[in-house]
Amino acid sequence: MWDEREIERLLERYGAKILQNAVSQKAREIIMAWTKTRSPFTETQMGGYRAISEKTNGSPDVSKTSEKRIRSAFNLSRNLIGILSPKGMLIEVNKTALDFIGADIDEVLGRPFWETAWWSNSPNAKNILIEAIHEAQKGKVVRKSVIHFDTEETPHYIDFTITPVFDEHGHVAYLMPEWQDVSEHEYATREIRNMSWKYESIIEGMNVATWEWNIQTGETVFNEHWAWLLGYDLDEIQPISIRTWEKFYHPDDLEEATKLLKKHFSGELPNYEFDCRMRHRNGHWIWIHNRGKVITRTSDGKPILMFGTFYDITERKNLQDQVLELALHDWLTNLPNRRLFTEELKQSMIIQKRTGMHGVVMYIDLDNFKPLNDQYGHGFGDLLLIEAANRMKNTIREIDMVARIWGDEFVILLSGLSKNHAESVVLAQKIAEKILESLSRPYSLSLLDERQEAIRVEHRCTASIGISIFDGSETKSEDICKRADDAMYQSKANGKNCVYCGE
Repeated sequence: MWDEREIERLLERYGAKILQNAVSQKAREIIMAWTKTRSPFTETQMGGYRAISEKTNGSPDVSKTSEKRIRSAFNLSRNLIGILSPKGMLIEVNKTALDFIGADIDEVLGRPFWETAWWSNSPNAKNILIEAIHEAQKGKVVRKSVIHFDTEETPHYIDFTITPVFDEHGHVAYLMPEWQDVSEHEYATREIRNMSWKYESIIEGMNVATWEWNIQTGETVFNEHWAWLLGYDLDEIQPISIRTWEKFYHPDDLEEATKLLKKHFSGELPNYEFDCRMRHRNGHWIWIHNRGKVITRTSDGKPILMFGTFYDITERKNLQDQVLELALHDWLTNLPNRRLFTEELKQSMIIQKRTGMHGVVMYIDLDNFKPLNDQYGHGFGDLLLIEAANRMKNTIREIDMVARIWGDEFVILLSGLSKNHAESVVLAQKIAEKILESLSRPYSLSLLDERQEAIRVEHRCTASIGISIFDGSETKSEDICKRADDAMYQSKANGKNCVYCGE
């Protein structure tokens, strides 16, 4: 069963902190998906959770759709995937992982990951796992290979990765272990070292993409599946050489791949492993996990022959991108959130200091937003927030940033206005006045009711804007934001629908 103190800590960290700072509706969807069916929380705790959700203008329809999409991708993945607390407590696991050991979710949920059935017959693998979790707790992405024994003492070669996911403060919020049974690949690799003909029959029969490379001559051999992953038949990419490989590589990945190969050739790395992008025949990029090893060398240690495999990991990368997206962007408006804005502000401070230019932070609060929510509901409130975000984006330059930090509060970052302080103030006020004019125009909002009939609402909503000018001499981004926030409240005190510069 769950330890009560652990439950309280999880609720505080993954519930209140993430929700109150609007990190992501998708994060709420993942948490709500398992708490609805297997909630370890009390009704009082869930009531507080729902209250926070209401304050963030959560849209049930949007949440339900996103929840189903992520839940489906999570459970249909061919890889075994879980979610852990920073201390290693199992919070969630996909169906593939449960099927692997034939367990029910209630048998593993809420237990330390290393004490679950996956590792019960493999003490050495368990120790490696514990060490990997300790490394991931420090914010490192950890990759390991272990031998795992099932209940029938059958060995399985497992590759696993533990990826830390950070909260808005840069702390490890939870860990995402992902592991894959690569036994077939391992057995096949062992076979090819002894008998080339057996290697060919096993690998080709498994539909694994393979390659062979004579480093000295440049001669390269791909199997049919290698070409199929990229949308080709093998004869369409003839003649084959190492240049064929390079032709499909993403140019931003080629340099790193070359560095890793050189390290493997020198013996610095025991294997060559790299996640890269390769262009598919249809024009899009797919993610490939490339793995290989030099198996013969000259008498003086120079590499001769190298074998390897690669497989499509696009699905895994897409899931990781979704996690990154939920950590850096607002779920409703798709604007950057507070965390991403703070990082951009720090970079802007460095640039303004180097160039001598001035930057601006504007805090913006919508004056007449709450009555719309109270009278017509959060659905119309969400529509207005989306429209307000679009109006602000269309008012500023592409190099500038608008972010949603909470509810109906936004922040804008302008960089490189002028080297002269007074001129920067004037420019900032002009831009703020344009934003005021844009936001004060009427909002025509429309939603379908349960009978699929349109409900139309016209609403007027002004804004209060506070301005803070900075030139890079400041050492703390928090000071700049506080000046802008104080200035925004001063503009409200001055009657709203106005701009106040806190300098």
